[in-house]
Amino acid sequence: MSLADKLDAIVGAFSIGIQPTGSQDPYALRRQAQGIVAILLDSKWNFSLTELLQESYRAFNVQGTSLLPFQDILPLLQDFFQQRLRFVLQEQGLRYDTVIAALALGSDRFNRAVCRARVLSEKREEETFLLYAQAYTRCLNLTKKEPPQTLNPALLADATEITLANGISLRRERFNRMIAMGDFAEAYKLAGELVPLIEDLFQAVMIMVEDADLRVARLALLRQCVEMLGCLGDLSVLT
Repeated sequence: MSLADKLDAIVGAFSIGIQPTGSQDPYALRRQAQGIVAILLDSKWNFSLTELLQESYRAFNVQGTSLLPFQDILPLLQDFFQQRLRFVLQEQGLRYDTVIAALALGSDRFNRAVCRARVLSEKREEETFLLYAQAYTRCLNLTKKEPPQTLNPALLADATEITLANGISLRRERFNRMIAMGDFAEAYKLAGELVPLIEDLFQAVMIMVEDADLRVARLALLRQCVEMLGCLGDLSVLT
């Protein structure tokens, strides 16, 4: 009941254009959002924030109340709640850049986002994390401005890239299962096993070769590396 009451207050206010600005929050919406975050984290409920917001909005809408379109206020609400979650994580002692990196993957399900952030906070203190983060960042920098492409393994030519593609394939099913279960520590471990294979690849070949098909295949391979190595967040924002 407390969760529903707080959601109604926040969604109702945003739906008629009332939002906290600066230090002004006459309806204590920040405090109520903080309460929602606390309830979801303490209870370990894995509700989708978007679904909760939709249900609250629907309850107002069926009453015939004049509201702003849901698609217009949803990004504002998501950002509002992410700010509250970011505050909670920093209050728990997590570094600011750790929180930003972890929440870059989204925060629709608070407990999953918090678990990611805590695992990242722990893993970044390990000696092997630097090489892991470097491999992620290097793959990201090469692919972030390129359009997504589907990997055709038959186009790969060098032994190192074939080995890397096979390494991803062998781990993909278990990796996806660990992500679905919320076992981010095990997902990180599986992704970390690719790091030496990525290093071998960069030592052996150039990615941006003139052969367009080979270049596309190599970039698609690196994008898969980014997806797996980025299981804890966007590591490029870490300082």
